[in-house]
Amino acid sequence: MPPILIGKDGEKIISDINFTNEKVLLNKIPAENEPRRLLTTTIDNYIAKSTILHKIKDKVIEIPDMVKKGRLIHKLNLNKSFTS
Repeated sequence: MPPILIGKDGEKIISDINFTNEKVLLNKIPAENEPRRLLTTTIDNYIAKSTILHKIKDKVIEIPDMVKKGRLIHKLNLNKSFTS
């Protein structure tokens, strides 16, 4: 069942990532353990998106279109709150 995310405005957004209650065993390398591989990928994506968010806010990455910039920051913030 996909989770429902609540945005800043109280809007409900259905996530495309499903919940799971599967245990992740850390005694095998990610290549041998699918849940661990997925966890590693999710964390790597989170770190990459957080870095992008900070670079946009610090104006290292410039986005001249304020509407697109606002939407991108909003989506990255939603992702950050979902994965943290």
